Amino acid sequence: MIDQEKKRQRWLRAYYKNRDAINEKSRNYHKSNREKLNLYRKNYLSNNPEQKQKLRNRIKKWRLKNKNKINFYNSLYRSRKKQACPKWANLEKIKQIYLNCPKGYHVDHITPLTNKNVCGLHIESNLQYLPALENHKKSNKFTL
Repeated sequence: MIDQEKKRQRWLRAYYKNRDAINEKSRNYHKSNREKLNLYRKNYLSNNPEQKQKLRNRIKKWRLKNKNKINFYNSLYRSRKKQACPKWANLEKIKQIYLNCPKGYHVDHITPLTNKNVCGLHIESNLQYLPALENHKKSNKFTL
């Protein structure tokens, strides 16, 4: 019994000693293989509908449990949008763009409102329609 406990403690010491290196290696792998992993997840969920439903339920529970966090992020987005909207912007045209958005599409900012390199404006010439999946993939990235 004592030998097993010593083995366990040795293993734990080695694990915690190498944990940071393992996490860094894992992070780098996920970063460099993002598309491959996303495709794998997508195929897995399409072939396992019960897992997809479990995931939806887990997300739903998380959203119900973290309403304050969601409200915070939504209000942060709205305030940034207000700050990025100049006085000369045509709010009626912007409203029409949102109202005329086709089903299954999102209104996307071509130049993101917040990004570490560039910040766009909330004006009609900076808006476009993107399929919902593409918009989620793009997030707040900006590419030339």
